[in-house]
Amino acid sequence: MPQANEIILAQLRDTMLAAGRFDRRTAELMGINTTDLSCLNFVETSPEPVTAKMLADYVGISSGSTTALIDRLERRGLLARERHPTDRRGIVVVAGPAADDPAVVALRARFREVADLTLADLSASDKAVITTFLGRLIGTLDADLEAPVGLERA
Repeated sequence: MPQANEIILAQLRDTMLAAGRFDRRTAELMGINTTDLSCLNFVETSPEPVTAKMLADYVGISSGSTTALIDRLERRGLLARERHPTDRRGIVVVAGPAADDPAVVALRARFREVADLTLADLSASDKAVITTFLGRLIGTLDADLEAPVGLERA
């Protein structure tokens, strides 16, 4: 019988794959690609104003590709450019008017519905363990991005 850590790692991989499938389907239904969806999620959940450079760094694309991405989503009304709130010369990217379209809102709310359904019958104690684990995992992954252990850039 596999050790508990092996089972958890396998389930994490499966969760990431399932989330990828969920995102692909959501993007398909919205008529965009998964990179676009990822950018929308980033803009909508960022605790600070999002610049084009921040989007480029997040997605890992060039500044030219980022401009094309923002232009494409702006034409669809999913993103908009606004003046930076503290830097008069700067521009930030915000959710556009189409992001509030009822069909888009309902489609994007589906993830919350799935999560709520999954968590519905768990105890507060179980949820606390999951929250602690996920927080630690996120922290460890983010720290590893800064200084990957044992990996050199090719």
